[in-house]
Amino acid sequence: MLIPLKFLPGVNKSNTGYSQPGRWTDSQWMMWKEGIPETIPGFERLVETAFLGIGRSEVAWRANTGDAYLGLGTNKRLYAFNNETFTNITPWRSVGTLTNMFITTASSSIVTAIHTAHGVGESGEYVFIGTATTTDQAGVTGTFTYNGLTFGGEYAVTTVVDDNTFRFAASGTATAAGTGGGTGRVLRYELNPGQQDGVTAFGYGAGPYGEEAYGTPRSTGLPLSPRIWQLDVWGENLLAMYKNGSLYEWDVDGGKRAEVVTNAPTNNLGFFVTAERQVVVVGAGGNPRNVAFSDQEDNTDWTATATNQAGDFVLQAGNQLITGRRMRGGVNLIFADTEAFTQRYTADRFVFSFERAGSGAGLIAPNAVVEFEGVMYWMGNRGFYAFNGFVQEMPAVGDIRDYVFGDINESQKEKCWAGTDAQNRIIWFAYPSAASTEIDRYVIFHVREGVWATGEWPASRTAWADADVFSNPIAAGFDGYLYQHNVGDDADGTAIEKSLEAAPIDMDKGNSRFDLSGIIPDMKDQAGTVEMTLLCRDKPNSDVEEFGPYDLDPDTERVDTRADGRQAGMRLVSNTVGGRFRLGEIRIDVDPSGVRP
Repeated sequence: MLIPLKFLPGVNKSNTGYSQPGRWTDSQWMMWKEGIPETIPGFERLVETAFLGIGRSEVAWRANTGDAYLGLGTNKRLYAFNNETFTNITPWRSVGTLTNMFITTASSSIVTAIHTAHGVGESGEYVFIGTATTTDQAGVTGTFTYNGLTFGGEYAVTTVVDDNTFRFAASGTATAAGTGGGTGRVLRYELNPGQQDGVTAFGYGAGPYGEEAYGTPRSTGLPLSPRIWQLDVWGENLLAMYKNGSLYEWDVDGGKRAEVVTNAPTNNLGFFVTAERQVVVVGAGGNPRNVAFSDQEDNTDWTATATNQAGDFVLQAGNQLITGRRMRGGVNLIFADTEAFTQRYTADRFVFSFERAGSGAGLIAPNAVVEFEGVMYWMGNRGFYAFNGFVQEMPAVGDIRDYVFGDINESQKEKCWAGTDAQNRIIWFAYPSAASTEIDRYVIFHVREGVWATGEWPASRTAWADADVFSNPIAAGFDGYLYQHNVGDDADGTAIEKSLEAAPIDMDKGNSRFDLSGIIPDMKDQAGTVEMTLLCRDKPNSDVEEFGPYDLDPDTERVDTRADGRQAGMRLVSNTVGGRFRLGEIRIDVDPSGVRP
């Protein structure tokens, strides 16, 4: 007789297989549409130009000209991507005009630069050298020669010798040893890069003042965050900030680097722009609970007066604020590590009202929150939450909560991010597993079905921007390239493994053993071979016996098998270039083989 293998949509990782018959227990690169599982589309490299650093933040927008832009923040630089070109808009840190500052060695390309308190933190940072300074993207102009070397442009620091000396590699080799270089030599420095990973600093001075014995290294350490930019749009300009930093603005028409916003608070934790065109900074001015906001339409006016709508407010909960997001109807959400707050525009003398919306529903990372169709979704430290007038746990979160938070790298959790895929009506939550320092896993929430899928990234994705301004979602790869998703079925030309595994289904309530003699496949939009393995057991605690795999091709009508057991589940795997499928209702041909103890 033929028995259909029917399974509910979504993956449940919280229970034993036997306790959840008819459920999928594992997935890889799969999603559900109208209750039916299908493979997730593939991706390909967007451009062949790499960016510097690890991309942690993205935002897409259109300038008044209609041109599409993507803001990209990495631990090393800030970029504006437009017309397949990266523009380095990293703010300038400082400039120096020096005399006879270079030391050369004959037949060597390595040059030593002498610049008191240069501020270069480590090798790999960049210095710009010329004869004149500019405020635009170049930073310097002009070239000059010394001992056979021509200087002018951008150079990577190879060694930081001390606070006053560093080395870099010039083009070519010096014809002589010496110290010189002439007068009026300009060095311009970018904002120092940030950390790639979260680390804990130990030693003297780490941790709160007065803890442990004076003059001894601290045992608990001070957690240091990776450089993660927060990005938003102000009209047609880009605003940017990172933790404990300042607020920067990049004028899309100005031809300059991003610059500090005049009068804006410094030493902040995060920011966002409201629908009323006010910039809101959280953790403003070094106070981890302070919320400061600019006047409407003026991000340089931050002092409250009787004629403007600037001001600030200190929230009385949470350890520290992280970020915020605008919503519809004059409502914003502000997130702390342990709490969520509403910020409502009142237009009265207080400008905004604040109210605690969710205790224990804080945010795990600054970019782990996203809005979709008027609802805010975010990843907390022990759960997933939504706000649609009030804070609640997301549907079916118990199916994946222990799977995610029981195997997450707490020291790298600030790298977590959330992103929408409106085309497929899903929300991605990306995170690093306990065995990884980088993003390697994801869970997907299906907005229509209210269920989840799990999986591992075929290639690490560290930031995401949904299709809107651009025709496809754009993700930053750990390898330093941008990728457009929902393109084809492969990983930039390489096969992606797509798989599903189902919990066992009892046949005859476990009273009888059955012989499984055949499989009747039912696949839609199939390309390539799908391998099916039958997973049979005699009793719940018995070892699973695998039969197969059996190849299911697009034209396969039946596959003969030789399997038996009281319970039967299955595993489906597609791992060929161009492979994809949408699963229908697979049936198995079974016959009773007797009642056994």
